[in-house]
Amino acid sequence: MKTKFNNENIDQLIQKMSLKEKVGQLFMTGILDNDLSNLDYKRIHEYKIGSFILFSKNTKDPESTAKLNMQLHSEAKNLENEIPFFIAIDQEQGIVMRLEKGMTIFPGNYAIGQIGDENIARKVSQITGNELMELGINVNLAPVADINSNPKNPIIGSRSFGEDEYLVCNMVKSSIKGFHDSKILSCAKHFPGHGDVTVDSHIALPIVDKKIHEIQNLELKPFEAAIEQKVPMIMTAHILFKDIDSKYPATASKQLLEGILRKQMGFQGIIISDDLQMKALTDNYDIYDLCIRIIQAGCDMLIYSDNLSSETSFDEIYDRVYFAFKNNIISEKRLNTSLKRILYYKKQISPIKQLKDNITSNLSNKDSLDLSYEIMRRAIKTNKDSYKLPIHIKDKNTIIISDIMRFTDIFNEKNIDTLLLNKSLKEIDIENSVYNKNEILIFLSNSYYCKIFEKTQFKTASNIYVFSLTNPYLKDYINFNINIYINLFAYRIPLDIVLEFFKIW
Repeated sequence: MKTKFNNENIDQLIQKMSLKEKVGQLFMTGILDNDLSNLDYKRIHEYKIGSFILFSKNTKDPESTAKLNMQLHSEAKNLENEIPFFIAIDQEQGIVMRLEKGMTIFPGNYAIGQIGDENIARKVSQITGNELMELGINVNLAPVADINSNPKNPIIGSRSFGEDEYLVCNMVKSSIKGFHDSKILSCAKHFPGHGDVTVDSHIALPIVDKKIHEIQNLELKPFEAAIEQKVPMIMTAHILFKDIDSKYPATASKQLLEGILRKQMGFQGIIISDDLQMKALTDNYDIYDLCIRIIQAGCDMLIYSDNLSSETSFDEIYDRVYFAFKNNIISEKRLNTSLKRILYYKKQISPIKQLKDNITSNLSNKDSLDLSYEIMRRAIKTNKDSYKLPIHIKDKNTIIISDIMRFTDIFNEKNIDTLLLNKSLKEIDIENSVYNKNEILIFLSNSYYCKIFEKTQFKTASNIYVFSLTNPYLKDYINFNINIYINLFAYRIPLDIVLEFFKIW
């Protein structure tokens, strides 16, 4: 007769588990679609995988997401030891959201940091966590605890709460409190800090020259705050801090994980890797050997997303790790140490009851939308030129230029001329579009286009306004004459808020 997971002592449970069951708990894998496939069933029942991560391909709407998660939770209940699955997602808000339809959409962390209100940070996390829990998701891989200290950072930017370490520390703590309020598990990322890089670890290996005392005085501060707030998980960064470990990135560095995060900083929760499919790892290391090293370095869980293009094989990664434990290349004691942490937090997650049959297509409500709008308005007002808003648009003399289709679409509906940017456009294409236009409003997420605008002849325009959608440092790339520059923090915010700042006739 099976014993209920929540009624069993963790040490006793570990003694009963087979090696396959133990090894499976170390992995978090992706789901191929928004329904379970034969491959997913193989991973659950043959490999005993204990955790799953969802992406946009799995989360088309609340109804199908809840259905998929109910399938996963049901499969967990059918397993020998009824150990629940972690079902995780990156729902950071702002530019990184896997679930959009029917959810409350908030501006990114940077906008919240601009306001500097800890209560708002907590409330945003609580609302986000509550909505995810409604769908059967029990882990949110947030908040971002990176300090955005390098303006040329291509991957963090508005995902960070800001440049000031004290502000980021306070916002991270408040965010974690909000996730605690919602009963969802949170994860501070990306240890020991992804803010001071100029390379995206999805496509290459970032290398940081900083000394240990430098990161202790800056990058580590928000992670100390997260640990103080009892964050359950910390995610590693695929970054080489060469003065601390000249050979391995943080994800596989014993000096950083065991030496600093565990011993010096006292973190007792789950250390989880960033995605093993990222090119920072796959292009610079033998990923199969590296996975052994990652576990030996002190990482408890490994993410294999099935969401990135990669020639790696999860089957081989699993086989190598299983072989390493079976042949005592990594000790079973080391395995059990990670298992205790994982199972401890699996006992903390709220039990998943039968999900509501009437999950609606809209989990947001008036209060959460009102908060989102309030954040948007307050963040925009932190701009020094915000007193010049609203801008009066005269349709025949104005053109809207953007690299985001939703911004051109919304003005198209108002019968205003628009130009959707793409990288095949040349200066002459833009010049032809802006000919005889007096007002040019440019909404940008990508600094790439600033170079093109430098060479563009805006012959008749007397008013050029630039609005940054995602990059808090976009102004650093602008070397052409403009009248207004304002951060909108608006990449996913409802566009009617944006329109409040424009008077159209």
